[in-house]
Amino acid sequence: RNEGVDAEHHPEFLTCESYQVGADLDDLMLFTTDILRHVCKDTKYKSNFEIPWMPGHSVDLSEPFKVIDVFEELENKYDVELPDPAELKSQESVSRLSEITRQLGVALPSQPHTSVRLFNNLVSSLVEAKCVHPTFLVGFPTACSPLAKSSPVKAGVAMRFELVIGGLEFVNAYEELTDAKEQRERFKDQEDERKLGETEAHPADESYCSALELGMP
Repeated sequence: RNEGVDAEHHPEFLTCESYQVGADLDDLMLFTTDILRHVCKDTKYKSNFEIPWMPGHSVDLSEPFKVIDVFEELENKYDVELPDPAELKSQESVSRLSEITRQLGVALPSQPHTSVRLFNNLVSSLVEAKCVHPTFLVGFPTACSPLAKSSPVKAGVAMRFELVIGGLEFVNAYEELTDAKEQRERFKDQEDERKLGETEAHPADESYCSALELGMP
């Protein structure tokens, strides 16, 4: 995949990408769990194995995978009040997330200090890094998930999850946004992020939005 390189990502790797018509987040979690168990069953690792990059820790894929809401985990475990996910792109949210980052003793991410980058940094440092057993992380803001559907019950929250094992992200999945009008608005927000210097923001794609208008009910 033609993506950036860092300590946890490399463009030259094997990946499995799938799409399923009509599937919701629960279906995708079940599919992910089943395929991982199936793959490990047919390898030397089976379902129980030590994590190579985390000596002394092991996982058992036959046990139920955990599900953690990242917003609730941060607020309840660290006794902080995060900005409303629906207002995450505001300057007040940037200031609040910067304050929380310093308050919790977490190193600030590299510039630019956008709300998305600050929030992802908190999740990566305080939630992902502590997930040893396979864990589905849910509750990500739509601001961090430009191609994912919005939750029908939580404003500003995306229908998306990440699967983390041994502190590393293995899977990123979401219900795909099919509303062209909302997708254009998301792309506009991403363009605003790019103007602030956020190189990882998704570029606007009008041909994609037009295809949504033609191909989706």
